[in-house]
Parts: sequence; C-alpha cells; structure tokens
Amino acid sequence: MGKIAYGRRRTEKKTGTRNETHVVEQSDFPVYEGIHEAIISEEDWDLAQEKRSKNNYKREKIHDPEHAHILSGILKCPCCGKGMYGNIGKAGQKDNKTRYYYYCKNTVNATGHKCTFRRNIEQTQIDDMLAKLITAMTKEGKFKDAIQDKIGATVDTTDLEKQLSVLNASLHQAETIKTRLEQQMDNLDVTDTHYDKK
Repeated sequence: MGKIAYGRRRTEKKTGTRNETHVVEQSDFPVYEGIHEAIISEEDWDLAQEKRSKNNYKREKIHDPEHAHILSGILKCPCCGKGMYGNIGKAGQKDNKTRYYYYCKNTVNATGHKCTFRRNIEQTQIDDMLAKLITAMTKEGKFKDAIQDKIGATVDTTDLEKQLSVLNASLHQAETIKTRLEQQMDNLDVTDTHYDKK
C-alpha cells in the first residue's frame, strides 16, 4: 500500500546470559509514507490483513511416541528404491480415525524422477512386520550374542563432541552476524535517497 514499517524487530539480550541476544518481534512500530508507488489500495490491504488474521493459526506439532515414523527414509519404495517418508491422514468424516502411513515422495514432488508407486503403506502393517522380524532374529543364537556384545560396549564420542563444538561456534558466529545485520537494517533512515540500495 506504499508505506514502510520501521523497527518491526528489536534485538534484546537474553535474560540470564552474558552475551546472548535474540530478535524480538515488536507489536507496536511506526509506519511511514513511502516514496515508492503503492501496488494496492489501503482498503484492499486492510481487508487482506483482516482475512489473514482470521485464517492465521499455528499448527502445533504433537510429539506422539506411539506414532513416531521411525522408518522414515529407511523404508525404501518397492518401485524406485528411494526412501519412503511418514505422513498423517487426518480423521475423516466416515470413521473419525487418524491414519499414519508411509509414502514415496517421488510420486508427489516434481523432482523429475518417474515413480509409479501410488500406494500409502499403513504404519501399523509395517510396524507389525518389523516386530515379527526382530523377534525371529533375536531368537537366533549368533544375532542374540552380537546384540548383547554391542549393548555392553562403550562408544567413544570424543570426535563427535569436537565436531559439535566447532559447529556450535559457527552457529553462534552466524547468529551474531545476522543480529548485527538486522540492527543495521532497522536503523536505516527511510528518508535517505539511497535507502533501497542500502
């Protein structure tokens, strides 16, 4: 609508930390008349915002260990051999039952890969088959002994911890740069003739 919002985000220090900061969205910020041409009228903008606020809701991700898709990416498509992924079918009007299943992503995404497998495999079917397979394997002597040896063995995680430390340092550095850039953007003068370029 041809206006510019200023100071929508503010960087604040995290309470209880020494140097850590985080970006906080501001509910109240000034809006200025821009020097650029409006794309839509102010009335259309207000109507669109009203519609957005009515339809706006955050979908909560529910962690349900009973229906975790533990075989996502491990289970392979019988047609193309690519990894299959877990999905949830919302409860329908007929039986009001939520369904958990695996499907081949290559039939949905436009990846250029041609896969004709269109079936959704029920998660309960796969879980039951896997449980039977594991039960049969653990009854066999050699497999049982190998599992017991592995359970008793300790794993050296020193290298992984070093990698994690390096990655955490890189992440912290990237977040600091991002915060600095956001501060610089928020402090730009909207009346400056080189505002867009800056």
